Amino acid sequence: MLACAVLFAILALTFGDVVGRQVLDKPITGALEITENLLAVFVFVSLPLASRWGKHVTIDLLAEVLPNGPLAWFDRIANLLTAGVLAAAVPALFKHAVWLRQDHAITPVLHLAIWPVVMIMSLAFAIVALVHFLFALGIIQVTEDAALPRQGAN
Repeated sequence: MLACAVLFAILALTFGDVVGRQVLDKPITGALEITENLLAVFVFVSLPLASRWGKHVTIDLLAEVLPNGPLAWFDRIANLLTAGVLAAAVPALFKHAVWLRQDHAITPVLHLAIWPVVMIMSLAFAIVALVHFLFALGIIQVTEDAALPRQGAN
């Protein structure tokens, strides 16, 4: 739901900026900065959803050559490695967010604080790592949201 709200905010801001620029000859000040920050938030809050629904990019090199049993174990190992890599990035992102806050890092036009975006990134990575860890343990399975169109559906 958060990803949808952020995407809608980007859409509304872009629409308002274009109308302001083309019709009123008055663009929205800092629209690019806001869009950049919202886009970063959108990408990172969408990652847990993409993983949970199995919509992330995968390479199925072994799917054709391995039987289902070993393939399931390979899948669990891949999810465990993915969880480990993502979990390893969480402290670095968190530290960077703290550093940006202490440094009072801001955007150039609107002077927006940058650290909250990086903090959201670290939280999103932690959630994605947890999802992949639960996949690796077999506690959860890939599910499709009822609101998403099914493949092959007309």
